[in-house]
Amino acid sequence: PNAFFWMFGPRAQQNQRAGEHDAIAVVNIRGPLEQFSDSWGDSYEGIVNRVRDAMTAADVQRTLDYEHEEKMWRARWNDEPIDEDHSDPPQATPPRAVVLRISSPGGVVAGLWETVRRLRALSEDHNIPMVAYVDEMAASAAYALACAWSDIYLPESGVVGSVGVIAHMFSISRTD
Repeated sequence: PNAFFWMFGPRAQQNQRAGEHDAIAVVNIRGPLEQFSDSWGDSYEGIVNRVRDAMTAADVQRTLDYEHEEKMWRARWNDEPIDEDHSDPPQATPPRAVVLRISSPGGVVAGLWETVRRLRALSEDHNIPMVAYVDEMAASAAYALACAWSDIYLPESGVVGSVGVIAHMFSISRTD
């Protein structure tokens, strides 16, 4: 008997900044989790990349570079003088902390523990603490990601747990 299982979820949201002087990076983790990036939902591969971008401020720098280039292009287009002191884009600063904002029923185990190790290594290498905020649900593999950090926060209505649950699928077509 063959079984085919797909997990569909929303595309990953971009990182956000919060707090005074945007000192907190927020990395959103939503929907079912898969090992590799594709167009159907979030993945461990994507989470590691978004956390790396947050810790190095590459995500913010891309936005600053784009806005600066647009400003320079508009100045040239409108024949406005360009201030030489402001010809380079401003430089983004790394955050003081990273929050994993999790809203996920979980996902596949393939790649999960490697992702936990990579995220911990990023946190240690950049000396930036990480915490998990459960935005209502972190079950199964999503809860395992949250448990990688010493602090997990959630609202009263939040749901966490269910690590290690295995589902079985049976076909009784021959019996019928």
